[in-house]
Amino acid sequence: MRGCSGGVRWDAARRAALRGLEIDETAEVLYRDWMNIEWGGGNTAGVRKAIARLQQVARTYDISLEPVTEQLIDLVLADRASPAPK
Repeated sequence: MRGCSGGVRWDAARRAALRGLEIDETAEVLYRDWMNIEWGGGNTAGVRKAIARLQQVARTYDISLEPVTEQLIDLVLADRASPAPK
């Protein structure tokens, strides 16, 4: 999706991930998708929003995050160059 003019694909991908989270707010894979979408689009505020929401849901439902999610959070917060594989 990189290099798309106007960010139209990033917006569509973001909407899809957020729609999925409306249906299942505990779907950790969708939070990873959302983080990768925001990170890939260069939206630091969006990355932080996705992480904050995931952490809130994890606390609410007493859910432990998967190692791959923890690694992605560490990676995006370190602001590396490109999104990690899902």
